Amino acid sequence: NDGSSIAYNANYDGCDEIYIIAASGGVPQRLTWSPRGKFVTGFAPDGKVVYGVGGERPHGFTLLYKIDPGGGVPERLPLEQAIFNSFSADGQWLAFTPWTREYDTWNRYMGGKASDIWLFNLQTFESKQITDWGGTDDMPMFDGTRVYYLSDAGPEHRRNIWYYDITDGTRKQVTHFSE
Repeated sequence: NDGSSIAYNANYDGCDEIYIIAASGGVPQRLTWSPRGKFVTGFAPDGKVVYGVGGERPHGFTLLYKIDPGGGVPERLPLEQAIFNSFSADGQWLAFTPWTREYDTWNRYMGGKASDIWLFNLQTFESKQITDWGGTDDMPMFDGTRVYYLSDAGPEHRRNIWYYDITDGTRKQVTHFSE
């Protein structure tokens, strides 16, 4: 997105739906109509709004869709479960977490539902897990050849910013907050 519009989810009519509004203000435009709860996760490089829909699979797994702000039918992304995500600038790769503990009421979780970051090639359907910390690795964001993410893997055991460089596999902690 070039910053000219804001996509968001809101419950104006009894169910969370996806809306878009000009950054300068105006009347929001509703993009979705379905009974499932939805939440915006960002924009794809092609300008479409990306959003998650929970509960469409057993165990509450989330599926990702994208929709053209100009209208049309939502397109499901080819992942069996995904939530937080970010596209590479060329739109070829998607960094994502299959699930999240983000909305739970505890921190420093180290169990079977701890999230990791994966890469998925949207052309070849190749996938690759890029983090394997026993705790939380979440909220990926592409910036050039790096995928930035939040992790509690450092010695502080607090959520800090890390990155993974897709060219050489380097992982590095960027911030060092202890509180």
